[in-house]
Amino acid sequence: MKFLFTTLFTLLGTYLLAQNKAGTIDESFGNNGIVLTSLQDGNLQSVAAATQKDGKIICGGGGVTSNPPGGFMAARYTPDGVLDTSFGSNGLTIIHFTVGVGTCNAMAIQSDDKIVLTGYGFKGIFNPTYYILTARLNANGSIDSSFGKNGTVITANVGINAYAVSIQTDDKIVISGFNSFSFVTFRLLPDGSMDKNFGTDGVVTTSFGNWASASANVIRPDGKILVGGGNSYESLLARYSPDGSLDNSFGNNGQVETDLTEYNEGITDMILQPDGKILTCGIQTFQSTDTAIIARYMPNGSLDESFGEKGLVKARLDYSSKAFRLKLQDDGKLIVAGYNILDNDAHEHFLVLRFNNNGSVDSSFGDNGHQVTEVSSLYDGATGIVIQNDNKIVLCGSAYDYNAGGYGIALVRYYGDASKKQILIAKIRRWLQHHNGIVWDNMSGAKIYAVQRSGDGVRWTTVHSQQSTGNNQSSIVNAQPSTVNYYNDASPLPGTNYYRLQTTSVNGAVVTSNVIAVTSDVLNVSLSPNPAKNTVSIAGLPANEKVKLTVIDFSGNVKLQGLVSASSYNLDITSLHAGNYVIKMDIEGEVVSKQFVKE
Repeated sequence: MKFLFTTLFTLLGTYLLAQNKAGTIDESFGNNGIVLTSLQDGNLQSVAAATQKDGKIICGGGGVTSNPPGGFMAARYTPDGVLDTSFGSNGLTIIHFTVGVGTCNAMAIQSDDKIVLTGYGFKGIFNPTYYILTARLNANGSIDSSFGKNGTVITANVGINAYAVSIQTDDKIVISGFNSFSFVTFRLLPDGSMDKNFGTDGVVTTSFGNWASASANVIRPDGKILVGGGNSYESLLARYSPDGSLDNSFGNNGQVETDLTEYNEGITDMILQPDGKILTCGIQTFQSTDTAIIARYMPNGSLDESFGEKGLVKARLDYSSKAFRLKLQDDGKLIVAGYNILDNDAHEHFLVLRFNNNGSVDSSFGDNGHQVTEVSSLYDGATGIVIQNDNKIVLCGSAYDYNAGGYGIALVRYYGDASKKQILIAKIRRWLQHHNGIVWDNMSGAKIYAVQRSGDGVRWTTVHSQQSTGNNQSSIVNAQPSTVNYYNDASPLPGTNYYRLQTTSVNGAVVTSNVIAVTSDVLNVSLSPNPAKNTVSIAGLPANEKVKLTVIDFSGNVKLQGLVSASSYNLDITSLHAGNYVIKMDIEGEVVSKQFVKE
């Protein structure tokens, strides 16, 4: 088959520089920067997000279907926001439990890319029995049968709910939540059984003298476990030694109670800075209006008064704002994700904010430090943050999908800060007409090449990827393309196919190349003889149209040019050195490419 191809972007390479302001939507992601995944017979809700080693995005949460009723859910996306159909069942796994519908509240990724989800379930309507539920998936989304019973653990008589999960370096699993009145934390061995060496038979319960719920936990480098939560009036912290005993060097005998605001409050997420300081986010509620609150504590549990106003930052945009997740950039800046309401009659939408290390608003980000994105006109909000290798920021959450009549997983990507590490050149050298393939040079500093294809030039799918070999093999020997940097599309889409090359550097920077569009060749252009010594005869050109001829070598250098307005033409090639060349025939903006050999 012959092809017409059009170069849509004629730059020799694409340089990834600081051309897009941090905090603005990256429209190359999904559909104009947004991805929405829904079911026709149920609801999906994402409560957390993380990445596997290859940069693929895992969204974890709940998946409720009509039959069976459903439970926990995990979905996987490529770094560009395409649902990865090699994961689970067409990109999605729903986990069912024997105790009714399970509600997932937290997720963590193990060092081997296995996925741990936790939450709760219950049996009975009157005087129900509550269970903390935990499940583990293999890296590919299949149920991990080596964990618990068929991949699930049902924990009774421990607590009513679980809101946080972290993985220790030895792959033990730490889960925190609440029982009727107190923090509860327990630890599972890698096989899902209770770790009897932790606390009392694997469980630690901590009372703060009033109702209290744990909603976040994190493992320190020294193995100590930090747990955060609240009681609707105060923000609460507790720190435990690796064996589950309270760490008396922290706060007041291992516990910290902080009345950050004069209204109802609580911690929703917590992370550690490299210097051991503790960052928390949460929500202050007053008369049905919410304010996002961010606090920073010293390693000993006292408030860090160098952060914000005596350790506290409040952020409310318009009518109401909620903070659900925190993420720290490599440069120390803080990303906060949650919900925002513009006025008391509107619905919640995605909210992302960025603060400097001292708690001041980073005005260089988005709209004076924040960005609000409406995914759905009814309801949407962010509950997870992923910072990609190229510094782009992906928020994950949920949104109402009118087409499906239910809630779905929502992702939005924003530009991050460009850096010198991101400067990289990606270029498709040519489309090989005879072989239906793309050839490109290996690039200095490149790690992975991915060929991406689109049917409309907007939505892209990776159809081929390969590791960089570090050498430069872009030649064709005996008209056979190099296997190092060549891709043949054996099954193109109907109609026009758009192709681009995405290159990932050893530093994690990602850049895409020029784009070419390939359609069926309506012309029957031929070259003879081939190989040729002095003259190449070109036949099959449109007789009534001017055709621009360009001869280039395989280094991309233009060697000959001319203008033809006849159906055939004899091209003098005596000035060319022996080797491989391509003739490009530009016919009203569409280009036919033919290869020939000069003897």
